[in-house]
Amino acid sequence: MRQIKRTFGKDRSRGTERHRSTLPCPVRPSAVPLGALLVTVAATLTAHPSSADVTDACAVTAAFPEAVAQLEGEGWTVLTRDADLTPEQIDALAWTLMTGYIAGDDGGEDIATLLDLQRKAVPGLLLRRDTDTTRSRVLVQGNDALTLVQTRTIPGRVERVCRLAATEAPEGLDLIEAEGAPALAEITTVLPEVK
Repeated sequence: MRQIKRTFGKDRSRGTERHRSTLPCPVRPSAVPLGALLVTVAATLTAHPSSADVTDACAVTAAFPEAVAQLEGEGWTVLTRDADLTPEQIDALAWTLMTGYIAGDDGGEDIATLLDLQRKAVPGLLLRRDTDTTRSRVLVQGNDALTLVQTRTIPGRVERVCRLAATEAPEGLDLIEAEGAPALAEITTVLPEVK
């Protein structure tokens, strides 16, 4: 088994490596039956009990409502459209929007500029509406933030993306590193669609 990790090289302006966090997977996810991929993900996640609440809900629990309920059972709060956020929660949610910029194309902007822009985008996270193909939730636990988005990519299959910004690094997750960032992780999983 090898780990698939996209590495984008050194960020010369900050001297840090930029990469996207992934879970260990067999050679090519597209060449592996979905059941085998789920077994691999489940085996990987059970080895890390301190991050089990997030990783299990994001990568193992097939039904979206059950994943959300599982997180709520672990102390996470689902935010409503009119939620009052603390400055720390706004920052954490802004960091969840930064994973693509840190791991990929930053458009030539520095992290501070991008983070300021993402802080302005945070209220839009709370305004998202579920559709026939996409569901999303924004959750907080103290000053930690988690976004959970599930999209039906093809009939019978969904892609679930969780982005976590935490004050303390959970065990067992590969972190996306950037100067000034909290413990930041992204988990992307393909699951069978459960109606």
